[in-house]
Amino acid sequence: MPAATMGMEPETPRRRAAQWPRGVAAVVCGLCLLSAVGPALADATCGDGRLDPGETCDDGNRTHADRCPANCVVEGCEADEKTAHAVDVHFAPPAGGRIGGLTVLVDFPEGRVTLPGPPMPDGVVTEAPEGALSIPVHLAHALRVTVARHGILAPGPLFRVRFWGCRGASPPSAADFACTVLEATDDFSNPVAGVTCAVAGP
Repeated sequence: MPAATMGMEPETPRRRAAQWPRGVAAVVCGLCLLSAVGPALADATCGDGRLDPGETCDDGNRTHADRCPANCVVEGCEADEKTAHAVDVHFAPPAGGRIGGLTVLVDFPEGRVTLPGPPMPDGVVTEAPEGALSIPVHLAHALRVTVARHGILAPGPLFRVRFWGCRGASPPSAADFACTVLEATDDFSNPVAGVTCAVAGP
């Protein structure tokens, strides 16, 4: 490896990736680090804001709903655009609950499926309820989607997501996905607790 010059750290894949956007760095570092060290080592230092051995990202926290997961490891994936896996996300309010909008986090097995982008093109998240607006955010390891409408969202289907498969990976099952409601409000923007969501398919 060439020696450092003028006090600069030698250029390495990890150092280059640390300078890139989180989503990009996650994929690149996943390929260059995960084969050398396991996620257990990453978990020990995750959340300190430094990209340590075993980590593919570290944004200084252990929050799972942002662009770096709670364990600071995003599995790499070589996307196979010819292999599609669609899943449906459903939600259920508590008894008597009136839901006007909610934000959900769909955690997917990033070593087996992936999403195009970011930014994510149209046609990936579809079939939102009639009259509702859906706003998806690609987090590299998960998908965060806000769905809202003027009035009430009927319990049941919320949206469909079309994933790409990862080259050489086995097809996922519904059990490989998880859904969490991050926030829900009624038709007057008041918080509503007890709302759940689930993933069905592929």
